[in-house]
Amino acid sequence: MNKIIVMQTEQNILNVIAIKHFNIKNILILNNSKLQSPFAEKGLKNYLLSEGFQAKEKILNPYNSKDLESLSTELKANDILVIPNSRYAYSMNFLSFFKDTCKLAFVEEDGDIYLQQNGILKEIEQDYVALDVEDYIENFGGYIKDSSEVLFDEGPANKIFNHIMAHLSDYRDMLKPPPIKLDTTTGLIHLKSNTFNPLQKKIMLEIIDIMKTNHICSVHQKSKGMDLCFYNHDYIDFIGKVGTWLEMATYKALSSINTVDSPKSSVFFYWNKKQHLVSNEVDVMGTYDNKLILISCKDTGKNLEKALYELFVHGEQLGFDQSIKILVTTSEVKSGLRQRAKELGIELITFEKHLRSLTLQLKNVLERHP
Repeated sequence: MNKIIVMQTEQNILNVIAIKHFNIKNILILNNSKLQSPFAEKGLKNYLLSEGFQAKEKILNPYNSKDLESLSTELKANDILVIPNSRYAYSMNFLSFFKDTCKLAFVEEDGDIYLQQNGILKEIEQDYVALDVEDYIENFGGYIKDSSEVLFDEGPANKIFNHIMAHLSDYRDMLKPPPIKLDTTTGLIHLKSNTFNPLQKKIMLEIIDIMKTNHICSVHQKSKGMDLCFYNHDYIDFIGKVGTWLEMATYKALSSINTVDSPKSSVFFYWNKKQHLVSNEVDVMGTYDNKLILISCKDTGKNLEKALYELFVHGEQLGFDQSIKILVTTSEVKSGLRQRAKELGIELITFEKHLRSLTLQLKNVLERHP
């Protein structure tokens, strides 16, 4: 039975693209003995096994000619050796060892696949593989702990969102600072509605009425506010967290673009299944033409530079040079921050009150990353 041979690198997603395109279930992973990556280690094999492939591993030193000669004797004409990109193939002298032994597949950073057989190199025209967000995280050995796109697609959440957008300025002022406090003894959420002006109170009561009508919470009136018992705790953020509306708006805008696959929001994930002490979060994610989209949403002028660096780190580790990194903010972006974003390869979008405008800006960003 023919097989695919892949080399574990820090860009395992290129291997995933090739494996899913050729769809040969028998996989041999060559673990580079010189590669030390805490993220890639064992991640690719476990991911492939979970996807239904038969994956085995073999240690290889690509700088050792004896290792390469030994591997060449094991390969057959119908086997496919996947090489991360053509530059790597030439620098490692792979063509000398394997060009007459098996088929060679080069996967470039843009996802294009080239197949060389019998000395002829051809680009594969129908090489598109629809990767999703999970593919990028799981092939590294990580996993998604939680995400909120299901919440944002629910009817009650959309009613609340539309109400928020109709009163956005007053709603935002109402949540700064957050007007809720958790009673750890009773588990109730205390809402300090006595701090609201009449219009803010009206807006909040209408939001809570949507929740009551849809059996999301019940209300107990108090002299200085009200206590709420939530049956669905995901909805608490709508009355106590600044920026949830912006995250939902960005998710809705990204989801409306038909060229975007697997949009997700509030993505909490771990890098390693065995080491889950620290979770990471990306506000909105998706894929576009086999590129990973990472978006941070900030309804504040604080910590914008920190958000840039977090986007950069997550983008480089998960999506590499091809990831599309975007910061969506409601604040004015100063020239220094704009320059820093440019240096880090991060796009900046300022929310301009309308979902339609946000969608158009996202489309424009994606079109600049063909």
